[in-house]
Amino acid sequence: MINVMKTQKKKIAKFIFLLLTMLLIIFGCANLKPNFKSFLTNGENLPVRSIKISLAVSRREELFNLMKEFSDKNKYEFNLIFYDVDKLIFLVDIYGDSFNISAVDVPESPAEISIRIYDEPFAETPNPKIDGIFSELKSYIVKIPGIIILEEK
Repeated sequence: MINVMKTQKKKIAKFIFLLLTMLLIIFGCANLKPNFKSFLTNGENLPVRSIKISLAVSRREELFNLMKEFSDKNKYEFNLIFYDVDKLIFLVDIYGDSFNISAVDVPESPAEISIRIYDEPFAETPNPKIDGIFSELKSYIVKIPGIIILEEK
């Protein structure tokens, strides 16, 4: 009788553990950080607009500050991440209502930076505000002396 009760308690404990684990996984996945969601969806969600610029590495801080200023003015979420101690490898993500702007270094050319704007993943109709948002961002970054626009799509 005692062995049966111990076996039942173990089964109940295992069931509760599995249930809690499942709940943690479900709620954890539902609350992923936006930049991880961006990482998962940008492979399928091509940029709506893009621009490639050339800028002296010593002037990157100005670019980051102007992108932050643009983001703050419009009440967008701004994230800047450096992936090395020299701050040469970076990712800027700006999250707005139904769009995302990403700026990354171009590994082959330290002076080049690629800036892309993404519409909401799998949107049925294009966001009509994208061109205006892109133009406004561009008006901020062209203020940097010595910046060269290499490509715009």
